Amino acid sequence: MKLWVKLTCISLTSALVAVAVCLYIFSAWQTERIISDAEQRAMSSLSLFCTNLNTIDKNSFDDQMSQSMRRSIVEYYFAEYSHMMDGSASYSLIIDSEYLYNTCPYDPAARLSFTDNMENARKTTVIDGKYYVMAAKHIYLIGELYSVYICMDVTEAYDHAGEITLVSAALMTISALLAVTASTLLVRTALRPMNELRNTAERIADGEYSLRASFTSEDEVAALAISFNHMADAVESRIDELTEQSERRKLLLGALAHELKTPMTAVIGFADSLLKMPVTEENTLNCAVQILTAGQRTERISQKLMLLLSLDKSYTVESRQFEWSTFADELRQSYDLRVNITAQGTATGDRDLLYSLVQNLINNALHAGESDSTVNVTLNDNCISVSDNGRGIPSEHLARLTEPFYRVDKARSRAHGGVGLGLSLCKAIAEAHGGHLAIQSEFHKGTTVTVALHSEGK
Repeated sequence: MKLWVKLTCISLTSALVAVAVCLYIFSAWQTERIISDAEQRAMSSLSLFCTNLNTIDKNSFDDQMSQSMRRSIVEYYFAEYSHMMDGSASYSLIIDSEYLYNTCPYDPAARLSFTDNMENARKTTVIDGKYYVMAAKHIYLIGELYSVYICMDVTEAYDHAGEITLVSAALMTISALLAVTASTLLVRTALRPMNELRNTAERIADGEYSLRASFTSEDEVAALAISFNHMADAVESRIDELTEQSERRKLLLGALAHELKTPMTAVIGFADSLLKMPVTEENTLNCAVQILTAGQRTERISQKLMLLLSLDKSYTVESRQFEWSTFADELRQSYDLRVNITAQGTATGDRDLLYSLVQNLINNALHAGESDSTVNVTLNDNCISVSDNGRGIPSEHLARLTEPFYRVDKARSRAHGGVGLGLSLCKAIAEAHGGHLAIQSEFHKGTTVTVALHSEGK
């Protein structure tokens, strides 16, 4: 069962119980009041009747008057007064358990027990489907004790009480319908932010991690939304952190594999030379030196790339000043005459990382051109420029060239063994030196990559 249904049932039940109790109390009170008023009216009529009987002039009767004469006079006055009273009531006069006068067809003395030691009595009873109030009172008339009875029809009063009960039931029904409608609307309106919060949670679970719950009230739901947003912030931050760690691990593995290709090619080439070339002491020494140099550079660059691309963001490159000329001499040993290197001045930075940067740029330039194309490399103080006259790069790709594993021509990159990491590594190395990398290219005309080293590391 949904929460809004539960809350509606609870609130509706509470409201209906409260209304039912109030209407029951009101109906019972009204019924009791109506019946009490009817009985009181009967007693008042009886008291008034007896008061009129007491006006009989006792001095006008002689003590020698016979008993039958006295009773006849009382009976006469009783009949006269009864005709003068309310026609909805009937009166009875009893002495010594005998009726002297009786207009009630229901034998009130038999239906209402009344003794001499009682001043008066009253009773409501049902006769032939109608409600009657019977009351009795003792009165002394001309020296004798009489019992006067009144029988009043109060069916109309009971009918009125029944109407009140029916009206109460109708009000109960209307209240129930209104309560159902109002409770449903109010509860669903109150819980609408909960549904929005649930939808937000589902969308976040589907990958919209930046989405947050909105709230306009200051109630408990708003407090829940605030806590939910705090939780979403923490989750998003953790996901970003894990994503960054994953990407950096992926980039690190790719970078290590990428950087091992060139030195491994050199190692394999010089080892092959040892096997195939005439074995002279000079050739052997030269090949051994080249293999050692490539191995040492591979070891250094691997360690530095692991620090540069690792999760430790506090890593700072070791900056030292060096001459571009000696740097250029090392590069020339790895490339043929297609690569023109111009070097002047000094640079400050990590020599191994910058060597990897320039080497990546030269390799990319060579792969971009034909077999007879040339690559121009300019090393001037804190500026590096590598340009080619190759096929160029379409403008729509320029903004994404430094993204890890991004390749403009995927088929051609695979043919050359490329995985799209060269420029991303170059960008990371440039930024580690406090600089930046800029790419300018015209399609079918060539590309120029410029690296500005603004400071001594981060």
